Amino acid sequence: MNKLLKTLPEGDLSIGHCTNSTKWFITINQKQHYLKKSEIGLAKKLALKKYVMLMSNYSLTISGN
Repeated sequence: MNKLLKTLPEGDLSIGHCTNSTKWFITINQKQHYLKKSEIGLAKKLALKKYVMLMSNYSLTISGN
């Protein structure tokens, strides 16, 4: 999993909801930027990164018990 994480882009993905729309944001060095629809590839990679990190933490928690 660590090898995969090293290949993924820097930043953290977050999602905001405004009435009927959903906005995707990336946070790098404590600065938040809006992701345009044209940047869907980056959003997918950051979503994968978030999932891998969550699964990695989950497996560490289970193996620690």
